[in-house]
Amino acid sequence: MSRRFTFTQCITLLHTNSKTFLKWLAEDGIDASKQIDPADPRRKYVTEEQLISIAKKREIDLHLPDPDRKPESTSARILAGVDERFAKLEQQMVERFDQLAAEIPTMITDLRHHLEQQLTHHFDQLDAHLAQMLAEPQRAHASAPPQERPPTQACGQKARETQDESQKASSSLPCATRHLQAAPQDLRESGRIRHGKAKARCEARKMAVRWKNNHDRPGCAGATAVLRVVL
Repeated sequence: MSRRFTFTQCITLLHTNSKTFLKWLAEDGIDASKQIDPADPRRKYVTEEQLISIAKKREIDLHLPDPDRKPESTSARILAGVDERFAKLEQQMVERFDQLAAEIPTMITDLRHHLEQQLTHHFDQLDAHLAQMLAEPQRAHASAPPQERPPTQACGQKARETQDESQKASSSLPCATRHLQAAPQDLRESGRIRHGKAKARCEARKMAVRWKNNHDRPGCAGATAVLRVVL
């Protein structure tokens, strides 16, 4: 009796997919709806001869399992699948690491260039900030009113000379006071003299008036001239 292979087994042995496999069945005149396993209606199958014919027409290298070989258990198939997946994953990881090893130098160069640009920018900002901070005290000092300078040695000498003059003036105050005290007596004497002179002038004027009234008398002109000289 010919062996039967389920559609799933056929797809695996032919290294194809379900859509292509159903297309091949239709091309070979095999009705897939009639390929039902009498033992299990949920399963569909093809015979070994049909499978070999499909493979030959498509020139597919078909390796059928040994009929004397015992079928593998479910756990063995699962482990085989896991091993195969791990092998593929390992191969992908190796390829990815090789790609990263080739990209890392370029990434490091780009990162270094980016960091240098950032540091240069930050240092430029820091220099500008420091220059601004240093310029603020200078502007404040320039705008502040000039402060009085401490007295120099020449100013000190002048101050000492002024102090000496003040002391001399203070020492001369008693003498000036004595002169001021003596001044009223002198002023009184001078007033008496001026008063006497004024009185004499008044008497002379009176005499001149009398002589003028008596001008016809001898010696009048001479007396008038003398009085004018006196006055």
